[in-house]
Amino acid sequence: MNQQPQKPRKRYDYLNVVLSGEQKKLIKEESQKRGLTMSSFLRLAALKEANKESFAGTN
Repeated sequence: MNQQPQKPRKRYDYLNVVLSGEQKKLIKEESQKRGLTMSSFLRLAALKEANKESFAGTN
């Protein structure tokens, strides 16, 4: 009985986003152009925006 140690399971958090049909269409088109899933595209865009010094609308 030589069992390999189990790797810890990755846990993910989920976020629901409400979009208009037009917003979803735009995000889908732009993510496909870049070869990304919509989830990956939104994650990257949100993280890029979050790392800016000032967030639009908070000034």
